[in-house]
Amino acid sequence: MKPAAAKEKSATAIARARATGPSRSYLQTRVRGQRLYEAAFILAIVKLTRRLHQAYQHAYDKQAADRLLPQNPGQEFQHARGSRRKSVQKKQPISRSACDKFAEELASRLWRAVAVEGGYNPDARHNLANTMRDQAIDNLDLNGFPYEKRKYPIDGFKSALTANNQLADVYHHILFTAGNALHGTPGGDAENAAFRAYDWQQSARGRTESDAELLDDDAGIEVGGLMLNTALAGKSANYWGLKAQIKGVLCSY
Repeated sequence: MKPAAAKEKSATAIARARATGPSRSYLQTRVRGQRLYEAAFILAIVKLTRRLHQAYQHAYDKQAADRLLPQNPGQEFQHARGSRRKSVQKKQPISRSACDKFAEELASRLWRAVAVEGGYNPDARHNLANTMRDQAIDNLDLNGFPYEKRKYPIDGFKSALTANNQLADVYHHILFTAGNALHGTPGGDAENAAFRAYDWQQSARGRTESDAELLDDDAGIEVGGLMLNTALAGKSANYWGLKAQIKGVLCSY
């Protein structure tokens, strides 16, 4: 047999052996399928998480924030409460913790959106929900200051919500999931489900900070549900009662 023909025959035999060789085991197939699923899952939610993890990389235009976000919505909220109780001379209690202030901020923003600006217009609620979500993605408070993980005040929050080095990241998790829940739509619920599933995967892989992230996600969804119920009640809703409810979910004092 000529060398060229022998070489060709040998290559053909090898190819046939590979083609007719043992098939993948069930475990190999399942592992491969699981890896493909995880890759597809991560790609599907990358849009939801990309900007959250790039917040500190963006330069912030303070002037633009002043135009878009109210500097002290709680001031009007306090004034409104005082006007309803003119006969009561007691001063309103000063917020005692960062968590207390945050709870009041959420309640007052909803009051302003529904009772002052929107009335029963559902778009007012959706606009606030979108603003909260964008605020979470930008990782900025109402005054344009970043929620710096190790510097921003977190006193008063339940310890489980800031544990395992979660710290001030609690804010953007609450804002993001509460904003989505405030929409009260299947789209908002689906986005929260995908966001939470990402944190669950990291927790399942042993990332302890994600244990706190999951608790934050659940707390944010609960807060958003409380805000939604209050918004649907319209101008006559108890917005100070809402603050107390939010504190019950988020705060230890």
